[in-house]
Amino acid sequence: MLFEVTGMFKPRVLLSLALVLLGAFAYHTFTNITRADIFAYHRLEREAVGASFASAGDVVAISPDGTRMEAICLFDLDAEVRREAGLDSIYVNDLGRQLPTFPKLMNAINFLTPSEGDGRPDEISFAGKYSELSSASAVAPAMTRDCECEMARRMNRREKVCTTIAALSEARDGRALAIRFATYANFVTDARFEECGLEKSPAALALDGATCSAEADIPWDVKLRAMLRLIEQHPRKARAGEDEARTASAE
Repeated sequence: MLFEVTGMFKPRVLLSLALVLLGAFAYHTFTNITRADIFAYHRLEREAVGASFASAGDVVAISPDGTRMEAICLFDLDAEVRREAGLDSIYVNDLGRQLPTFPKLMNAINFLTPSEGDGRPDEISFAGKYSELSSASAVAPAMTRDCECEMARRMNRREKVCTTIAALSEARDGRALAIRFATYANFVTDARFEECGLEKSPAALALDGATCSAEADIPWDVKLRAMLRLIEQHPRKARAGEDEARTASAE
């Protein structure tokens, strides 16, 4: 009889456990915040791991396997063409800020992966620079023959050449953390190949009409939080003032 009763309760226990796990996963997904959320907030599509560039407008060669990026053309652009803004901000998951109890409980029992924030689990501090081109064609007037020849050489090596539309760099070293490319890869005419003393290879021909936006690799949960606009940006000083005021009122 005891085994029969235990057998009856086992499915209910498993179902309850499954619901708890599902609820915990959903809550963590909606209230979490990572550095990738900062990238998505600025509509950046790809982490720039190991990239040798840091500003919008840089022309970048991407290795055939998509794992390496190298800036091959850097331009001195006017402020109207390349807008730059310094950042000293705190990025907050608004839902996590409003409903903090459950994540704290889950983290206390090491049930979920902790947030990447240094202090509060619903926010991340960031200091750096954001740069963005006014349009994808903004660098065209600054394009040089040397740059086009280098693009042609890279294309012959099956490297995709893309223009950086926006970039986010960190203050401590100035290197790019995340970027957004123009939709389509750069194009070099057959005449320019000849002027550069190059024969257009089958690899370069295969890149005609190639896209750069297909390189996007932002995680699905980050995309979801961005779509729901759960992440907010606040100046660090303003947030510090709000926290001090909140503490004073509580006392």
